[in-house]
This record gives sequence, structure tokens and C-alpha cells, in this order.
Amino acid sequence: MGIWSTYEAYPPQKLDNVIRGKSDGGQPLFVCELGKAHRGLLPILTHSDDPVADDVLSMALAGERHIYYLDSDGLEYSEPFWWWDNYSGGGYNTVQRVKEIAAVLAKLDLETIVFQSEYHQYAVFYTQCLQSLSEFYQRAAKEECAVWVSFG
Repeated sequence: MGIWSTYEAYPPQKLDNVIRGKSDGGQPLFVCELGKAHRGLLPILTHSDDPVADDVLSMALAGERHIYYLDSDGLEYSEPFWWWDNYSGGGYNTVQRVKEIAAVLAKLDLETIVFQSEYHQYAVFYTQCLQSLSEFYQRAAKEECAVWVSFG
């Protein structure tokens, strides 16, 4: 059991439709699936079990905003990721945030970060997950994509 995380890249003009669950959001351009690894990656990157406010690495995993629901007028109710313990729904990162995340991840020595964490016994697994996430964000930044983060 557990919550699986999926990161999907979309053209920014399609993200609103994806958030609102409309079929014209289309298919993601590319995807990164981390399974349950997001729960271990968060403390590796942030030294916290919960997302840290205004932390780019927290946003890489959880999204900068979480969508609670849409009202009948289609207005979204969202907030920073204090929803993390609910283990449901989705969040998103704008193109600008994706570029910030990609820049930060590109500067990190991912293998060293994992080896220095409390999860060092799973170093190969978590390093591969971080590399996949970093490559995903590098590509999303290069292609000027927004990112939908889903948990389910």
C-alpha cells in the first residue's frame, strides 16, 4: 500500500485544463514516475519529513501549489503544500518554478546527498530516482513545460 507519485510535463497553456480535469488537457508530453520514492526523497533533499515552505526542492516533489477542489464557477482552491499528509490529489509547478527546480537539481551531487542521508543503505535506488527526477525537470525546463504532480 501507499501513495504513488507521478510527474507529468505539459505545455503551460494546457495545464489549466489538466488542473480542471478537462479532456482537452491532452496527454502529457513526458512523464516521470517515482512510485513511493517521494516519501524517502523528501528527507534526503530537505532534511524534513514534510514539505518545507518556500523550498524549491520540496516543490520539486510536492508541487508549488496543491489543488483541493474547483467550485461550480471553475475557481480553484489551492494553497501551498500543507496537504502532504492527506496523500491525495495533485499539485503543480509553473514554467518559472520548473526552471528554478531544474537549476537547483543540476547543481547537486545527487549520489553524495543520498550517501550522506539516513537512507544511505538504499543509495543506488534513491540515486536513480533523483537522477530520473532531475532529468525530467531538466527536460521540462528546456521545453518550457509546466508540471502536474499527482498522488494517488
